[in-house]
Amino acid sequence: MKYNVILLSLLALATTACQTTGDRPAEETADATISKAELSAFKWALTELNGEPIEKGESGQVPYLIFRSEAGRIAGSGGCNRLMGAYELNDAGELRLGQIASTMMACDNLQQEIAFLQVLDQHHNWQLSGPSLQLSDDQGTRLALFEAAPLPEEN
Repeated sequence: MKYNVILLSLLALATTACQTTGDRPAEETADATISKAELSAFKWALTELNGEPIEKGESGQVPYLIFRSEAGRIAGSGGCNRLMGAYELNDAGELRLGQIASTMMACDNLQQEIAFLQVLDQHHNWQLSGPSLQLSDDQGTRLALFEAAPLPEEN
């Protein structure tokens, strides 16, 4: 049953794909609320960073983000270290992350993790298209690509 709910959620996300950038006309920003719900409905697994495929961390964990819309908080992992911070999705559909904090364990993929944190600090635009979330700079260069995955069960 839970698998069916997840599958239906992914299907709904794919069929209601929306694109949001900071320069959309005001009449197109009504989808921001739907996007916020879709954004927080999944765990976003990082698949590409600065044009390179992602390597799993020493624990086998892929970097990921989870957006908690009710609290305006973000949580996740850089592949080794846990990360947390705040985010805002405004009425214009612009996603802005606050300062990101992370644990500081020594890791084998530390350079990838540092690059991931830098991208989170510098991204300017986001695009939600089907089961993919893309973060890009002001010139439209893709900095990070995430794929939707089921949220972990809470204890």
